[in-house]
Amino acid sequence: MTNPQTIYYLRHAENEANITGVFSHKAIDLDLTERGWSQARQVAEFLAAQALGQGPIFASPLRRSIQTASVIGERLSRPVVVIEEFREIDVGDLEGRAGPEAVASWWAVLEQWSTGKRDARFAGGENHHELTQRLQRGFAKILEAPVPGPHVLVAHAGVLRAGFKNLATPVPPTQLSIPNCSVSRIEIDTGDAPYSFAYWARSDFLEQLTAAEKP
Repeated sequence: MTNPQTIYYLRHAENEANITGVFSHKAIDLDLTERGWSQARQVAEFLAAQALGQGPIFASPLRRSIQTASVIGERLSRPVVVIEEFREIDVGDLEGRAGPEAVASWWAVLEQWSTGKRDARFAGGENHHELTQRLQRGFAKILEAPVPGPHVLVAHAGVLRAGFKNLATPVPPTQLSIPNCSVSRIEIDTGDAPYSFAYWARSDFLEQLTAAEKP
């Protein structure tokens, strides 16, 4: 790699939708739970021990990401900058739904993406081409920041699990467990395979984890 940039990609802390299992891309936008606020403080301490740049904390526009980022920003004395492109996967008609049938429908699309069927689309939502393109636009905005990294980004498990299928080496497994407030370290270069993961979903620094992994 030449002059790689490091990004610490965090899944947001636990919010109410993680408890109910409801899909929330845009219309459903819920607050962190008490456990979630605790997780955010714990990951803030983890990041405080890392060699970070002086830039802002970047976040998806959803409340759970912004609230997590605000705790980190307060601990590190950094502002929070929202980047629309890191919003959770647009699941279309699944928005606001919960239960086994909805979850099975969600996994069915992700499994198609994992086998190279990038045109597969959530009904009323996005396909893998669209997800990948907006993810690349989002990272370009981070890399354009005037302050060098390493940077911190708070976003979503679905984007991490599915968005890098055609971008990264190695590729995160589709069935990867991604606890709330886990951290993945991404190295970004400008070559043909610009995204490389140093590690996925590290959570050993958390004292308490979400009871059950939810998409």
